[in-house]
Amino acid sequence: MLANNFKKSLLAANIGLALTAGVSGVAVADSGTQVKEDVEVIEVRGIRRSLEASLNTKRFATSVVDSVSAEDIGKFPDKNVAETLQRIPGVSISRQFGEGSEVSIRGASKNLTLTTLNGQSVASTGWYTLDPISRSFNYSMLPSELISGVDVFKGSQADLVEGGVGGSVNVKTRKPLDLEANAIFASVEGQYSGGSEEWDPQVSGLYSWKDEDEKIGFLIAAAKQDRTMNRKGVEAAWQWAAGEGSFYQEREREAINFTAQYRPTDSLELGASYLSLELGANNVNTAFWYFPNGDKTTATGPSGAVKGGFGGHEPLTWLYPTQADGTAAEAYLDVRPRSATMKSDTFDFNLKYEGDSYTITAQVGTTDAEGGTNFESNYTGVVSGELARGSYDATGKIFQFGTPNSGITNGDLLQVLNQTGQSVIQPNTDKEDYFQADIKFDVDYGAITAIKTGVRFTDHKVTQTRQTGIAKENVSTDATSIVGQLTNGSIEVGFDDSLVPFFDHDSAQAHARSLLSGFEVDKGGEVELEEENFSAYVMADFSGEGFRGNLGVRYISTDAKAGYYGVGVDSTGAFQFTDWTYSEHDYNDVLPSANIVFDISEDVIVRSSIARVITRARYQEMFMSLGGFNTATDGQAGNESLDQGSIALEPFSATQFDVSYEWYFSPSSMFSLGYFHKNIDTFFRIDEKRDQQIGLNAADLIADPANIPAGCNGNTDCWTVNSFKNGAGGTLQGIEAQIFHDFDNGFGTTANYTFSDSDIDEENFSDRRGYFSNSSKHQVNVSAYYENDIYQARLSYNWRSEYMLREPGFYGNREQDAYGTLDFSAQYSVTEYMDLTFNVTNILEEDLVTVGNDNPELEGQGGYRVAGFPLFAYAGERRIVFGARFSF
Repeated sequence: MLANNFKKSLLAANIGLALTAGVSGVAVADSGTQVKEDVEVIEVRGIRRSLEASLNTKRFATSVVDSVSAEDIGKFPDKNVAETLQRIPGVSISRQFGEGSEVSIRGASKNLTLTTLNGQSVASTGWYTLDPISRSFNYSMLPSELISGVDVFKGSQADLVEGGVGGSVNVKTRKPLDLEANAIFASVEGQYSGGSEEWDPQVSGLYSWKDEDEKIGFLIAAAKQDRTMNRKGVEAAWQWAAGEGSFYQEREREAINFTAQYRPTDSLELGASYLSLELGANNVNTAFWYFPNGDKTTATGPSGAVKGGFGGHEPLTWLYPTQADGTAAEAYLDVRPRSATMKSDTFDFNLKYEGDSYTITAQVGTTDAEGGTNFESNYTGVVSGELARGSYDATGKIFQFGTPNSGITNGDLLQVLNQTGQSVIQPNTDKEDYFQADIKFDVDYGAITAIKTGVRFTDHKVTQTRQTGIAKENVSTDATSIVGQLTNGSIEVGFDDSLVPFFDHDSAQAHARSLLSGFEVDKGGEVELEEENFSAYVMADFSGEGFRGNLGVRYISTDAKAGYYGVGVDSTGAFQFTDWTYSEHDYNDVLPSANIVFDISEDVIVRSSIARVITRARYQEMFMSLGGFNTATDGQAGNESLDQGSIALEPFSATQFDVSYEWYFSPSSMFSLGYFHKNIDTFFRIDEKRDQQIGLNAADLIADPANIPAGCNGNTDCWTVNSFKNGAGGTLQGIEAQIFHDFDNGFGTTANYTFSDSDIDEENFSDRRGYFSNSSKHQVNVSAYYENDIYQARLSYNWRSEYMLREPGFYGNREQDAYGTLDFSAQYSVTEYMDLTFNVTNILEEDLVTVGNDNPELEGQGGYRVAGFPLFAYAGERRIVFGARFSF
């Protein structure tokens, strides 16, 4: 009787889902069952119906999945897809540049989240020179207007693409045969950014057509979004200096999606799509740096004790005067104009054929991206005297300046230099060709109702090139005399809105290029990686009296090859790069999985899942590049270092288990409570070894052997070697609780809480803290909404506790302070065809604050950041969007 009740409930829910979706009476449950109604569909829109669609996806899935549904074209809940995902239990986002860009799931690092578009990868490249090339998808590339929904898989099953130890996110675009014929959508919006105090335009549009027989259809959608950002804040470089800064960026996003479908018979469907994503991200990074005592070396505390740099131990109670001995203080302006782009093109072809008792699906396509830093230069301007004097207060979480500058002008810059040696271009490419074929057989083998099997091939190639500028001979880099031509007024920096000269991006870039005769390849940063992946799986769906689920196994095989320049010595014993060479590595794995759902009653479900999962190493970690060799000739003895990735890294792997209780007490209401556990088998770590002999002499040490560090025992072949290795594992576990409730009077609420606790070998991290990156112990989301036929309004608050951020280079390892945002959205339906919209993100202008969190035992070892030291903090930016939407 229970099984029959469940089947009736499933049918009713799918009919309800069809009505909710507003797409010609066709809806697809996660199980793949289609329900078609030969009745006129009444299109129902609204927050409540969108929640019902999401709940139905979760309820009738056999795996652990949450979803977000756009209840109508262009009505995704947020302008940024990542910012919508953060409202799902256990999902958190990174927003280091003002908006959500990367996703973490259940306390696992963002690098352990797999993102696919319609089931396949999307190539992308970074725009920032310090941004490592990874497998993570940058959500800032994707306008929400193109999206119909997103599924977040926290568990796994055999037919899902491997790669998400944290979880998998599948973003779905729209299809013309699912929409009404001649559907038209358009939007015009203006966005105000609080940091830049600028209004920027955003427009989008969609047209979908199909013939009367619903055999042929096509859809074209496009979006263009501009955004002017000024991320103001303070930065402190441990043992060096502190400054007020601005990251001013003009973003231009363009997206085009074309999709065609052909359904010649009821059994056969063919599809093709093209997606183009382009992001221009020109920016000017400005920082005004103050030095302790004006000489970068010492700082005197109130007691008279002299400490190196900003030395000190927790708790930090010092005030650091910039002019303690009466000598002239000195500061300087550091400006880095940067041109950057990302462009990604994806071509996809798909097929679906339904036989009497089987279904065949296939996809073939290519995704290709190029971009990176097109050109980056560097200007420095010296300031001295009263304008450079003041005091530091490092007692709190945000570095404070006792006497901020009253406004630096062009005339205060005593000397302006272009640092031609820091002129860089760093283009990257990312390409993947893929093929996937699946076949599902409907069977009647007792409890087994279907058997599904398939294969997938991908050929992925990533390249990175770093080139440095070659200065022209006898050309002065002194730009003091033309600084007026390079600047355009002033820009606000820091929390107190101090003013400094603003270098015009185009003028500064043109001048910097005029000082160069060309570029030379930095062979230490020239690298490529090719990866061929094969996977095959078999999975059985089963159901019986009060239960349903799937059981399967996936096999993966990977062949990886890294190309790079080797290294050797010349006749003097100094290093030199040799010929291009290759290193190879291969591995395979077996990934079993099982999901089972117990239908306790029509409204109560107990769900469990167990699986082995993997995530491949980031490309940056697998690059066999030999970076850091410039330290051998920089004139600073004792800092010789070599950085190298490893093609031989094994995948990050884990065995995970989930169990949850779900109670659906109304069509749009639900309560759930779940527990998850991940047992980590392998991890990635940076292995730092000091005083290593690598067969190369360091040129700057040969000149003065007295400068050789003590640990080198007089040997000039003495290096610090940083390399990626497989490290020891650990555990990640936690609980999730969520509730959706609609009061049937227009009001409703959603709330969820996630607790995650990680325990990982501290040797995996240079900060020697045994915490996962991007992992908050506590995360809370609360939303309240009201809607009727004319109005919609929603108020949402998202909060997460502190977590570790780990990045290479200048920013390094640090702890992000607890962070919360209050957001509001509203809609007024003027007519059946026109809506007015209003959205506010980060109403309370919550600041982003990071502090040092290295293990105290590491203090005094040079370069480490003591726990609690205020490092980087950026003023919160409120974003406001007004707009109008039209649909016909």
